[in-house]
Amino acid sequence: MEMKCDICESEWTPVWTDTHGVAQCWHCGTPYQIYHYEGEPRRRVNKPPELLILPEWVPTYRRYWVEFKRRITGGFSCPGGQEVANSDDIRHFNEWIKNQPEPTAAKTESA
Repeated sequence: MEMKCDICESEWTPVWTDTHGVAQCWHCGTPYQIYHYEGEPRRRVNKPPELLILPEWVPTYRRYWVEFKRRITGGFSCPGGQEVANSDDIRHFNEWIKNQPEPTAAKTESA
């Protein structure tokens, strides 16, 4: 089954970042954990890619993609590194996001 990006819903095409085990969606820049480790000593385990955006922020990031179709900054690369967003994309996203309301964390039901 083909994986789709959680933000842009494009076929997910990973592009490595400068951070070990983290890749971004080529289309929109959304970061995902690709390599997973467990236990002591740490051993790599097979798990599907994991979205590295908090669930409460997903609607905000989707809204940005739908409105602008510009890549977000993944925040996992050094300047001039593997980042898929260019400097204009990064500036645009940073200006836009600081004017958005901070979402509230999803409420969990206590037993």
